Amino acid sequence: MPKTGVCLEPELMTTSRDFSSIEFVGQSLPHFDAVRSDLAGKLAVLPRLAPHRVSIDEYRRVHAQEYLEKIRRMANDEKLADPPRLSIECTGLQFALPGYEFSLGTMIRALDAMRAGELDRAYIFGIPGHHAHRDWGHGYCLLNPLAAAAVYATEIGFRTVLMLDWDYHHGDGTQEVLAGLPNVHCISVHAAIDLYMSMVGVYDLATTTRARELGHRNIPILGSAYSDEFWREVGLSGTYYRGPDAIGEFEKALNDLPWNAELILIFSGYDAHAADCGSEHANWTNDDFATLTNL
Repeated sequence: MPKTGVCLEPELMTTSRDFSSIEFVGQSLPHFDAVRSDLAGKLAVLPRLAPHRVSIDEYRRVHAQEYLEKIRRMANDEKLADPPRLSIECTGLQFALPGYEFSLGTMIRALDAMRAGELDRAYIFGIPGHHAHRDWGHGYCLLNPLAAAAVYATEIGFRTVLMLDWDYHHGDGTQEVLAGLPNVHCISVHAAIDLYMSMVGVYDLATTTRARELGHRNIPILGSAYSDEFWREVGLSGTYYRGPDAIGEFEKALNDLPWNAELILIFSGYDAHAADCGSEHANWTNDDFATLTNL
């Protein structure tokens, strides 16, 4: 029987202030916490992993020291003359620094248990981070816990790490901070165009061309609202796909890895579901996500 553990504890969403005293924008931390709480009830029968906290310094694996210091100062409510580049969706997330420390710390503790043979798999509902770059963030992502965990995994002996991301939005931050690591490979299947990318002007990061340059694999899905010529009309290179192609292309990417993965990490966003953002995208159902997981 596989040894499985889950962590859906409230510590993963901890803030240094009460939620009600923090100005958030859109579906930010309070929304994430509500989803976490709902899942905690539904998955209560599964073995629990205890939350574990580490210092923000553990994020130096993927973030610049100056950026982390600015986040630390913002978390202390300091007004910075030269604040880091953050999109409006990141408003208030500096006060979630404890939650980010618990999110990464719990991942690190789970990886240690896996390396010791005490755990086969883990599900950790941490604060999202795949839009967080080395020294800036957007799309509700201030820091990148899963990317930092991927680098940590290579440090403790996992020779090859596969990072999968099937969120509707491209994991541009993860792709960039893990660039140049020969033992970490990212595969992302995502919308070719989305709101977060348009707000910060990083369309090119989601292309097959950019991923190939960095040693990764992107599978951008062009929604039904866009013509076949759209890619070229906006001056972007590479290949795009349509919704019905998505799972097949994802499977091809898995069969074309540069090596056999010793560890698989998944950024398991489900907003590509037909009932969410995915209605004009891949239009995935619960069964489709089960297929992705089992490939």
